[in-house]
Amino acid sequence: MLLIQNPVSMLLELTNRCNNACIFCKHKEMKSPIGDMSLDLSGRFLEEAYDMGVRTVGMHATGEFFLCKNFAKHIKKAKSIGFNYVYADTNGLLATKENLEIAIKAGLDSIKFSVDAGTNKTHALMHYGGEIRCGDTFDKVINNIKFCFELRERLNKKMKIFVGYALTKQNENELEILKKIVEPYITEPVSVNPLGIYNLGDYSPFKNFDEYCLEMIPSGHRLHKKVPCKNIFEYRIIITHDGYLTACCIDFDRELLIADLKKCSLKEAWVSERAIEIKEKHLEKNVKGLVCDNCFHCVSER
Repeated sequence: MLLIQNPVSMLLELTNRCNNACIFCKHKEMKSPIGDMSLDLSGRFLEEAYDMGVRTVGMHATGEFFLCKNFAKHIKKAKSIGFNYVYADTNGLLATKENLEIAIKAGLDSIKFSVDAGTNKTHALMHYGGEIRCGDTFDKVINNIKFCFELRERLNKKMKIFVGYALTKQNENELEILKKIVEPYITEPVSVNPLGIYNLGDYSPFKNFDEYCLEMIPSGHRLHKKVPCKNIFEYRIIITHDGYLTACCIDFDRELLIADLKKCSLKEAWVSERAIEIKEKHLEKNVKGLVCDNCFHCVSER
């Protein structure tokens, strides 16, 4: 029988609402019900996970962290329980000076801005399909990153500031431009994620994958996915906003749900028959019948 190891980290989907429509994300087509996680649910999950040994928690999954009106209360709850590291990802548009200060004072240990462009025109393409919805979005996000760095210094916090870049054929020439702009205001190198890491194949919003995906990434390594997926075997708890344990942080259509945590404990769900089934399929390198199969087969060495 498969030995299920204890989890080491957790993602809480505080909300699955989003204010962007990124060309590389399936959010705009997802079938999951829209909503926010209640404070009662997050408090329970945080306590149960802490009792299982988890000390790191991310406050995001398929949505925009700052769209959850109670984001600060969720952070404070995690820190009051004893979590060592609380972090969040954001597209940056709502990471205003006010929201950032609230989050930092609540105890946020790191934040990652997904920027994915070096100019306003390309940012509009990457995050809105080319449609200009709210002015110069790239400039607004860059200003918010600067606010974050200024707040970090003024509040004398040691929080980490990251910037992520989803690399595609549309933005490959702007990576170095972005680096020069943001490097004075971030604490870690820009994280480059070649399109092809996530939500691809039939699971992708793209009709023609080759229009977007780069064959090579800057390091010279070819894009590829391997079974078993590290997301399945990095021992991370992932919980949807309405209380389901899932095996994937981008399970937009709920095809990898493991258990309804309103009907069982987190500890019970973690070692449930469904959890074991998914892990065993990955270990056997046979993920047919799982949405994972699309992810593996559309990104292969070429």
